[in-house]
Amino acid sequence: MQKPKTSEAQRRTVANYQEKVDRVNCRFPKGTKQRIEATGSTINAFIIKVVEKELEWIEEAEQTPTDSKKNFSDVPFMN
Repeated sequence: MQKPKTSEAQRRTVANYQEKVDRVNCRFPKGTKQRIEATGSTINAFIIKVVEKELEWIEEAEQTPTDSKKNFSDVPFMN
């Protein structure tokens, strides 16, 4: 019988980490990766920052009174 490549402790640590995060895969048009890297940010950090900022904006709009709701027509994926 062959010995596993990772220890039981490592497998538990990975499983514990995976329970704490959501994994989302997405595809972008060619060249997007290079454009993001050109900002000096990692792709993951850039996407997290942009998504969190957009979610905060949307959640803030949902909490405002109905007569002054923000217009989501300028957000491409909200139409």
